[in-house]
Amino acid sequence: MIRSWGLQTITGAAQPLFGDKLTAAFKNLKQPNGFYFVPVAKASQYQIGDRIVLGFGGSSPTNCLMVNAVNTSTNVLSCISEGDAPVSNWPSGTQIVLSIACAVLRMNNITNNSGSIWEGSDSTVTNVGGGSAFQEILVSGSDNFGVEQWNAIRTSDMWVAGTLNDKMGAAAIII
Repeated sequence: MIRSWGLQTITGAAQPLFGDKLTAAFKNLKQPNGFYFVPVAKASQYQIGDRIVLGFGGSSPTNCLMVNAVNTSTNVLSCISEGDAPVSNWPSGTQIVLSIACAVLRMNNITNNSGSIWEGSDSTVTNVGGGSAFQEILVSGSDNFGVEQWNAIRTSDMWVAGTLNDKMGAAAIII
């Protein structure tokens, strides 16, 4: 199965290949049904059963949540805490990363972009090849990372950095 994350806008700084941000503050108020509500930019990207990580790449401990319901009209995910672990409050704009098992991560640098996109393994990758950068993707180029045989990596394993307002395409191949 191919899981597309669609076209994303490059921020100029490190960002996860499969990233999103909270569009409002996340409150650690568990609903009577056991769910937490997570406001996201585009709920249609998510599927029931997805694992998401709040605060990934930051200095604070992260929270792992499992998507239990997707409301595309309000862009809110209903999630449960993985292992019923306690969760923290998070401010609007906090990084969310999709973290599901996959075989291959695919990234495309769009034809009309103005610069390269650098791939890295964490939030230290820079748009000039610093930090954890290990691969430069030139304009109109693409890269595949992984082995098309086993789901041995996670969508959270790849971070990118490039020129502000350029676009990139991201997809994962799941066996």
